[in-house]
Amino acid sequence: MLTPLHRTRIFHNSPLADNYIAGIQQAYSRGLDGDTYWEAKLLATYDHLEPFQKIERVVNKSVVLAYPAKTKADYINNMPLAFQHFLKTIGIEALYMLEFNQSSLVDFPFENFRKKNAFKRIAKSKNSDIGFEFDISFIPRILPFFLFSNRYNISVLTLLSANNNIPIAFEFCDDGNWHVNYNAGQEEKVVNAAQSAGLEIGDLSLCSKYYLHALS
Repeated sequence: MLTPLHRTRIFHNSPLADNYIAGIQQAYSRGLDGDTYWEAKLLATYDHLEPFQKIERVVNKSVVLAYPAKTKADYINNMPLAFQHFLKTIGIEALYMLEFNQSSLVDFPFENFRKKNAFKRIAKSKNSDIGFEFDISFIPRILPFFLFSNRYNISVLTLLSANNNIPIAFEFCDDGNWHVNYNAGQEEKVVNAAQSAGLEIGDLSLCSKYYLHALS
């Protein structure tokens, strides 16, 4: 289901992952000089501050996708399916999943121990230098692990298309929405795929309209 891959292998395989993760780490590390214990410890997790092959920015536009759930059960059961439909429509067959820094996804702050232990069983690796590749057919099984997590004010999950012809990065926020970073040349495909999947598409204001933890 999940194929463990060394982070450096993902960066070598994917110009998108290579440059996107480096850009995030550069942004978060800016202003840190390592003079304190905590800054030094944080800096040590930034394993990819420079891309292996710097390229012109391939994702230069962003939107937010939200599933307009009426209830918590509706969201849990149908948001992953809607996201899977979006990916299939746009032509993405596989995704990379990894943390933005060098930390293990097994140590993710899952909602409960049941989810943590279930994810550990399929992850097959708890190493901090590992990411994963998986087919979009597994979206309905994988995404529920990361819903209603205990991670706030930072991206909950980072997914990147494993198809270099369709470079798209997805940041799943703690509101339960997808922040999609893509190339402006793919805009029509992104809009059409969102509409086909029953997802609302817009700007950051969608995160005030659709809020995962407000569902009952």
